[in-house]
Amino acid sequence: MHAAPGSQLEDRSYKIDMTNGGQIDLEHLETLIDERTRALIVNNPGNPTGVVFSKEHLEDILALANRHRLVIIADEIYGDLTYDGAVFHPIATLSPKVPVITCDGIAKRWMVPGWRLGWLIVHDRFRVLSEVRKGLVALSQKIVGPCSLVQGALPTILRDTPDEYFEHNKRVISRNAGIVTRTLKGVKGVHCLKPHGAMYMMIGVDKSLYGDDIQFSSSLIQVSYPWHVLASTAPDNSSIISRKNPSSVSLDQPSQHPAGYVWFSPTPRR
Repeated sequence: MHAAPGSQLEDRSYKIDMTNGGQIDLEHLETLIDERTRALIVNNPGNPTGVVFSKEHLEDILALANRHRLVIIADEIYGDLTYDGAVFHPIATLSPKVPVITCDGIAKRWMVPGWRLGWLIVHDRFRVLSEVRKGLVALSQKIVGPCSLVQGALPTILRDTPDEYFEHNKRVISRNAGIVTRTLKGVKGVHCLKPHGAMYMMIGVDKSLYGDDIQFSSSLIQVSYPWHVLASTAPDNSSIISRKNPSSVSLDQPSQHPAGYVWFSPTPRR
């Protein structure tokens, strides 16, 4: 998330500590807070890291927000899309004090991004967001994205989607993430964390071997144009999307690896 151009708002990026399980570097985060800071965005499960924050880490984040009287904007669009034993904790369930605006929708877990239907949930026990709530209502009436058919189907979508649908998707994503992680461990100058949630993983690259993230990605594209999306997400990091792949594609067959992500190692710089 970034501040909209012309909004007269400033966004500041905090660090993610990939040497500590992909947790937020809270010490660095606190250095970014001043008297103008109003809110903290927390994305869990993480895009693009694939990290699922522990309950303890979320409680530390809430304590910081409470100390500085900040609102939490919780991007939880991948909530419950976790695997390999990871547990998703909605941050609003962990503190009655800190106001939380939760962002969610059907695009990711139900695999229907084109349907464009989402929602905001305002958790505000002490009613400090009354004016914000009015603004959200006005904005939602001004811009209506999803069609009426999707809106009408929403109760059935939420109530009647079988659990096995979600479990199957998670098994496929977990399997693909595992294959990518195991193979990248054998690539010189590349390191990564195995994701436990969402559809992404973030890889770090050795600048002395491959240049920065843009150079690395450009080299990869030259070898094989990706049908997955390779994105620059942070300095010296790129992200890989581990989608629910068509049944005709098998990541454990070298000839079928999308974009050569798993078996390709860019030629190191000389």
